[in-house]
Amino acid sequence: MGVGIAVLALVVYALVRAPSSVQAQTGKPAPDFTLTDLGGSSHSLSSYQGHPVVLWWVATFCSSCSQGTQVFAQSYYSQYRTAGVTLVEVESYNNLGQGGPSLSTFASQNGYSSQPGWVVGQGSSAGTNEYNPDGYLDFYYVINSQGSILGSGQNLPGSFGAALQQAQGT
Repeated sequence: MGVGIAVLALVVYALVRAPSSVQAQTGKPAPDFTLTDLGGSSHSLSSYQGHPVVLWWVATFCSSCSQGTQVFAQSYYSQYRTAGVTLVEVESYNNLGQGGPSLSTFASQNGYSSQPGWVVGQGSSAGTNEYNPDGYLDFYYVINSQGSILGSGQNLPGSFGAALQQAQGT
C-alpha cells in the first residue's frame, strides 16, 4: 500500500510540475510570456524583439540576487545601456513560494531606479514554468535581437560581462 501511495504522489507531482509545451532552450526562439513591471504595466518578452536581452530570473529572498542587482546598478548598467542590451530582471512567480521583501522594496534597496533599458517585474506562472521550471535562484538567459536564446546559466552577477558580450554577438 505504501508503494501505491508513493507512486500516486509521484504522478500527481509530475502533473503539477509538468513542463510547459514550450520550454526555453538554447538555439531556439525564446518563448513569449508577460511580466508586470513595478509601475503596473504589462510587457511581453516579444516586445523587445529587435534588441538583445538578458533575461534574469530572481527571488527577493535571494542574497546573490540582491547583491547582483547592486553590482549591475553600480558597475554594468551603463555598459548594457550603451550597447543597447536590455536587462529584464524578473521575480520568479510567487517568489518561488518563499517569503521576502516585496519586489519594489527589493529593487529600490538594491539600486534600481527605473532607468531605460532595465526592466524589473513580476513573472507569470507560465513564464516561470517556461524559463525557470526547477526554481533556480539567479538564473539567466541571453537572447539575441532576433529573439533566439544564445545561452543560459546561473549566477548572472558573475557573468555580467560575458552575458553582455554574448548578447552583442562578440
